[in-house]
Amino acid sequence: MAILTDRLQNVEQQFGAPVMAQNLLGGADVFKGEKAYEYRVGDFRLIAGFYQDVGRYACFLKASLDEPAFMPEDVQACLMLIAPLSAWKDSSDVKPAASTGTGTKNSHPVVPIGSTGTTTDYQCTIKDSGGSDVGVIAWHRTTKSYLFAYCPTLPFPQPAIVISPIQIDKKLA
Repeated sequence: MAILTDRLQNVEQQFGAPVMAQNLLGGADVFKGEKAYEYRVGDFRLIAGFYQDVGRYACFLKASLDEPAFMPEDVQACLMLIAPLSAWKDSSDVKPAASTGTGTKNSHPVVPIGSTGTTTDYQCTIKDSGGSDVGVIAWHRTTKSYLFAYCPTLPFPQPAIVISPIQIDKKLA
């Protein structure tokens, strides 16, 4: 399945008719022409951002707040919607303030209030519609109930974009 680098109409064919969603890159003044749509994809809500009808980012959120934390299989399911798991490389970045305690009743680590927890960054390369290699960056933080993936650069006329977890945390707060 493709979301990133794919045309809006192809994404709609895969996931059905979307509803408009909040732009996650900062609105019209930051990334002019960005349009965001929300889809229901299994256990997740997918907010997909498009520029000139080309998918630039995908933000997966749990559809149910009954279990908002992402389990490893949730992260894998989201990443597989962009590229095969074998294509992804990851590196965990454990912040000093993220020392974990004993598990809760759901076996989730206890993370101190105000901590960013553990951030796992993912990278892969996919092909765009023209067959060019395109880099994808994604991340998931243990203290947040989303996984975010985006293409920082695409061939012209697509602009380069830079997004940080802090920006997305603020938009989803």
